[in-house]
Amino acid sequence: MAARFEALEASVSAPDRAAPLSDTSNAEGGQGRMAATPLEVVTSQYLSNEGVFLHLRDYVERCGHISRLVRIGTSEEGMPIEALEISNTVDAGLKDGKPHVKLVATIHGDETAGLPTTLGIAEWLCANHETDADAMDIVEGAHVWVLPVMNPDGYEAVTRYNANGRDINRDFPDQFRGGMCMCPAGRQAETKTIMEWTDQNPFVSSLVFHGGALVVNYPLDGTPDGRTRYMAAADDGTFKHLAHIYADNHPILHTMRRRGFSNGITNGASWYTIYGGMQDYNYLQGQTMELTIELDDDKSPPVSKLPTIYEQNKQSIVEFIRATTVDALRGRVTASSSGARGRPLVVGLKGASVSIKGIDSSVTSRDGGYFTRPLNPGKYTLVVEKKGYKTQETEIRVTAGDAPDLLITLEQDYPGKKKKKGDA
Repeated sequence: MAARFEALEASVSAPDRAAPLSDTSNAEGGQGRMAATPLEVVTSQYLSNEGVFLHLRDYVERCGHISRLVRIGTSEEGMPIEALEISNTVDAGLKDGKPHVKLVATIHGDETAGLPTTLGIAEWLCANHETDADAMDIVEGAHVWVLPVMNPDGYEAVTRYNANGRDINRDFPDQFRGGMCMCPAGRQAETKTIMEWTDQNPFVSSLVFHGGALVVNYPLDGTPDGRTRYMAAADDGTFKHLAHIYADNHPILHTMRRRGFSNGITNGASWYTIYGGMQDYNYLQGQTMELTIELDDDKSPPVSKLPTIYEQNKQSIVEFIRATTVDALRGRVTASSSGARGRPLVVGLKGASVSIKGIDSSVTSRDGGYFTRPLNPGKYTLVVEKKGYKTQETEIRVTAGDAPDLLITLEQDYPGKKKKKGDA
């Protein structure tokens, strides 16, 4: 398998390489017609694995000023698993403090509409980041990762499973079946790839695209006893808020009440229980607010429906990205330190716990002390803790489309230090 893609890689720079996807074509009578845009091309067909491989390279050639291509792993058959990173600061890596969000498609190889939809979002960002306010805010304020084919072996074989006949969405660590852990050993190659990718990148949020239904699914997906019932996550309020943002911006989802779904959304475990799923793993282990988007009743809709599916979901995806990145609660945890010649120096604190009083979950500040935490609108008490420092509580208000950008400065804690005479 790998040899096929090595040959393709070599052909990319060859003089006789294939024309770009947006190449012009001619109408009858020899009169030229306007070429389809890259967005129109990718949202009106199912590219093969080789087609995706070439398209991603064409994308970074056209849109390299806001993108880079990363091979995050390989499948069981050795096919590349690759993701686009889109931001105006891709060279900054994790140092710029911007939140990261990922769009993941084709975890099941026979559920395919997510592939053209995610590639369409990438093309929309490239074409509009200098003229459209939403695209500009996202490209300048976040890092968007697009993984169009998570299960290339299954996609090529047109099957739910990977090359070993395993369902990848049942292969992750699970809180009710052995416990959560960063423990990729012994798991499928595709599972390991996602676990390691998630561990290495500070993903705040994620959308994973499936097919075979039309609904937005939010955690949790499992129950302790296997019974189907509502299983609320600690961040249940925020998950419902994000699910409604997606559904309310979709022309059909928010009107639906069929199959027991309320306004196009459902708690995973109240629909049916699964164990070893990626959604719960990303939330509980990776601190990532992930929703599962079932795009269409057909697992693999006909090509004629693909442009409509993209258009139906585009604004939902954009609003979800905004709500969990540029419009989410953000901040930086810092502490004072002594710099050169004893001058005070403000340093970012990595590893601080950032939680909300009354919600039993937390996020951890990353390199530079930066953190992002999506919340539904309301008043909250933010609690920031780190060993060796005094805990700080801050009252905050979150409104729709706007949340504070905070600077939290912690004071060092010296247990047992006695106050000097005259100290207050």
